[in-house]
Amino acid sequence: MVLLNLMIWYLLYVVVFALTNRERFTVIFLNTFTYLFAVANAFVVQFREQPIMLMDLKSFKTAASVAGEYEYVLTVNMVLMGLLMLLCNLWILNMEFRFLNWKYRITYGVFTCVCIYCSIQGMFAGNLFEKAGSAGLDFFRFNLTYQTNGYMACTMQSICYLKVKEPEGYSLEYVRQMAESVSQKEEKAVGLPENVIVVMNESFSDLSVLGDFNTSDDVLENFYNESGNIKRGYVYVSVYGGGTANSEFEFLTGNSVVSIPSGAVAYQMYVNKGDSSIVSQFKQQGYRTIAFHPYRKDNYNRMNVYDIYGFDAYYGKDDVKIKKIRKCASDKSDYKNLIKMYEEKEPGEKLFVFNVTMQNHGGYDYDKYESTVSLTDCPGIYPQTEQYLSLMKESDVALKYLLDYFSKVDEKTVILLFGDHQPKLEDGFYEMAYGTEITNENFSDFLMNKYMTPYMLWSNYPLDIEEKAYTSTNYLGSYLLEAIGMDMPVYNRYLLELEKEVPAVNYFGYLDKENQRHLIGEDNPCQKLLDDYQIFEYNNLFDKGKRLAELYE
Repeated sequence: MVLLNLMIWYLLYVVVFALTNRERFTVIFLNTFTYLFAVANAFVVQFREQPIMLMDLKSFKTAASVAGEYEYVLTVNMVLMGLLMLLCNLWILNMEFRFLNWKYRITYGVFTCVCIYCSIQGMFAGNLFEKAGSAGLDFFRFNLTYQTNGYMACTMQSICYLKVKEPEGYSLEYVRQMAESVSQKEEKAVGLPENVIVVMNESFSDLSVLGDFNTSDDVLENFYNESGNIKRGYVYVSVYGGGTANSEFEFLTGNSVVSIPSGAVAYQMYVNKGDSSIVSQFKQQGYRTIAFHPYRKDNYNRMNVYDIYGFDAYYGKDDVKIKKIRKCASDKSDYKNLIKMYEEKEPGEKLFVFNVTMQNHGGYDYDKYESTVSLTDCPGIYPQTEQYLSLMKESDVALKYLLDYFSKVDEKTVILLFGDHQPKLEDGFYEMAYGTEITNENFSDFLMNKYMTPYMLWSNYPLDIEEKAYTSTNYLGSYLLEAIGMDMPVYNRYLLELEKEVPAVNYFGYLDKENQRHLIGEDNPCQKLLDDYQIFEYNNLFDKGKRLAELYE
């Protein structure tokens, strides 16, 4: 694999030299680029536990906009490699080679094209990766795969995943058969609520799912002690430490990111004009639909996506007044804006708001924020964890403020709150909380625990809906529609029936009816149901020319 990676890097030098005919420029430019890219990749791995991938190119603007939220400290190795790069560049300044006439340059160009063609053929058609010892991309352990196989080899392999393949057994006839098997909606004699508010709270999580540890204060006191018309449980999500937009995508559409290439952001690559979401259902019932995210509106291509999904308005940080905690809008100021939207609506108007908060965004090393919650068994050892827990305490207080307000309004109101993903914290904290060494035998359980967040379905009137101990973001939108008694398309009813057999599914695994965990791809009856789900989703998301629109609207 070392030779294969070197060959790919060498091809880059060959191509640039073929285009410029300047050896000095080629070497200095690519040396500098390679070093800067390696440093950037190291920071990305540190912050989200996943290297830079081809799919990230479409998220470049988003990455650049949130980059300022993190603290960057150069390591000794980074500095040493930077000095080595400078020395190499200084040495190459004394050298220069170029072809003196076009005949030699054209010959070299043809040679370059032949090399590129043969290399691509060898890598993709000739199974060169396999012959070099690569077992393929391990989507469960990206870092290990990239470290073992090499960055360039893994990047070239990932090209195969850019285009979503048609699932085995896919046909329009089979999709129609699945749709016909879906039960008809049971009518409920319940009027729709005047207000429905969804809060996808940034990094909102209950870290107790990771293991036993003690804190100086009850972090989620209000979340668990609030009484009334409340349903609570856990949501399995498909992202960790970042990737908020994929949780949005699953919630709003009912589609699962299991069907898209690893590392891809659905909002950036797979949302197109004509796609449907639960927003469409609210609009059909006469609701004014608002998206609200107190940050930059262009992140993750949200402006285009929200327009496609049919939101009537989209408010960002420049459209509202906010108070910041660290560098992000506080949850309380976020909720004050939700209340303002409610108070300013027209008389008799029905309102649906989808709110993505910002307060708890990583990283958690902001030195001007004083943590109020500590780990009682090891205070000060894991400062990022303690800062995060302190932020969660403030989120919990803000939640009580929001619920207290709407508990006093006369109009029927439903509020759904859930976390988009868990935070990325110190490795030592996870080892301490888990309480045992992480091995191949317990790794899948440890992994699934890191992909769980809590949810709360609250209302100021009784809802005829069962509480679900476990669910997942792809089901949660349909659960909300069922809870308020809204008519649903075939696809959403299909999801609710699938949920009875497979109560939760995320990118890595799923639960069966006995709440036993399984990894995606395991040989059991549930996997057949998930394969059918992938077929249904393929028609909805990727087969644009033959999409059976009536099933999703």
